[in-house]
Amino acid sequence: MEYLKILRIVLPILLIGIGAVYLVNNAKKKSQEKDNEDNNMGAGMALGLCFGSSIGMLFGLENVGIGASIGLLIGMIIGMNTKKRSK
Repeated sequence: MEYLKILRIVLPILLIGIGAVYLVNNAKKKSQEKDNEDNNMGAGMALGLCFGSSIGMLFGLENVGIGASIGLLIGMIIGMNTKKRSK
């Protein structure tokens, strides 16, 4: 049971660290490109926040903040990598 307590502390830190490194590298690559294409980052952030909060609630009310932040980060990553459809 002790390993679950350690995993509960280490896993969110690890996921946020990996996501932050990916975001920084992606932002550097995007800033070097001249044409700025539209992406779905706003929608991804909103959906990630909702899904992350709900998943955090499944694991208990004390995990809502961690779930929301991880969901926001994952939603931002997914949204930045998808392009808006042209009508």
